[in-house]
Amino acid sequence: MIVTLIEKMAGASIALRRTSMQIIEKDIIIQAPLEKVLEIMTDIERYPQIVPNIEKVNVLSFTPEDNKLHAEIHSYAAVLRKNIISVHEIVYDLENLSLKFQQTNGMIDDFRGHRQLVIEDDGVRFYSRVEFNLGNGFLAKMAGGMLKGVVEQNIEQLLGSVKTAAEQCELKVMTIDELRENLYQKLVFAA
Repeated sequence: MIVTLIEKMAGASIALRRTSMQIIEKDIIIQAPLEKVLEIMTDIERYPQIVPNIEKVNVLSFTPEDNKLHAEIHSYAAVLRKNIISVHEIVYDLENLSLKFQQTNGMIDDFRGHRQLVIEDDGVRFYSRVEFNLGNGFLAKMAGGMLKGVVEQNIEQLLGSVKTAAEQCELKVMTIDELRENLYQKLVFAA
């Protein structure tokens, strides 16, 4: 089989795109009931209160059939001195204590990840993984390292903020089924 120059170039482009993917993983142990941590982790509308760089969240749509939410997130990137608006798709998997997210519209070529809760002897482990690719353009060359630092800092702030909110929270502890119903009602109403 003869490989054409175009096929070689396409393969090199795909390989380059894969190698430029940045991955950040962080976790924290939270001393609070699982249900409280899950409620706070899944309440995206609460994020402006607990994540410093997120200024506003607008729920655009929610479909209970596939647990999929679309939200417009307004944030401030201090490194870039710029307000950023992006749209994210979030898929909830409450049975597995997790959610997946992906930016569908925004300034980063590929931004996605997942969050997971794991019950451990010393508390609830809140794990977050973010993957992003700035591409090979101007933004990648100028801000790649800075953006990785910002994303890392934002994950640490999110984990710490959820920990603080869950450990100090006086909310009624709900079962997973009550939490799912509450989340669905809230999101369907917000959309």
